[in-house]
Amino acid sequence: MLLIHVQRHATTSGPELVFAHMNIRSLANKLDDLLDVRRNLAIDVLFLGETWHDADSVSFSRLRADRFQVVDRPRSRVRDDLSTNYGGVAIAVVAVPGVRLTRLDVGIQSESCELLCVRVTSASPSSSTGLVR
Repeated sequence: MLLIHVQRHATTSGPELVFAHMNIRSLANKLDDLLDVRRNLAIDVLFLGETWHDADSVSFSRLRADRFQVVDRPRSRVRDDLSTNYGGVAIAVVAVPGVRLTRLDVGIQSESCELLCVRVTSASPSSSTGLVR
């Protein structure tokens, strides 16, 4: 069951962004459903946990080809074969065109958890990029 709570601020100083976090538990077989949910709820920035992906992820390559910005922390493949890369949590942030994601180094190197810190900025109202929903 997928439950998403969309909460919008009452006042904004610029373009309004909609954020969502999903514990996706492997993106490979859910990408089309995820994109449908993103479009239907007009989500601009998705935080994905438990994506179970590595640097060669076809799903993230497809998102990038479709002009989504992706900042991720892929997990290194344990074996040099095509088996699924289970275990732990791999994380990613996906944003629509017009939203800029910048990876931030907060100076924390952890062996016990995976961390991804990202700054999210949107195009100004006068920008030609704008937000695409």
